[in-house]
Amino acid sequence: MEVRNGFSECEIRSVPASEVEEAVVAQVRALLRTPEIIAQTWAAARDDANVPEREVVKSITDFELLWDEFFPAEQARFIRLFVERVDLSLDSIEVRLRAEGLQTLVEELRTREAEAA
Repeated sequence: MEVRNGFSECEIRSVPASEVEEAVVAQVRALLRTPEIIAQTWAAARDDANVPEREVVKSITDFELLWDEFFPAEQARFIRLFVERVDLSLDSIEVRLRAEGLQTLVEELRTREAEAA
């Protein structure tokens, strides 16, 4: 059942937003380390900007290390950039990512590195 069918019909009652946010962030961070996501990001970056694979891997690795240093507003912006949809069920949470969001991340991290140099 979905909430749009009415609150009384929904199997999942209220869930604290902070718990959902923590689960989404944890899942996004875990997904960013998977070879499939790295390959998809590289393919998108390569097609649009001819970015070498090692730069994509470095950018994603740097992002993982920098996450805790970002301000909460910046963390929220990245999550909105990456996450297309979140589906919550009784026993799981499914996060669907946007490939173009990952490509934007690589471009932003490359720009930061260039400005720092």
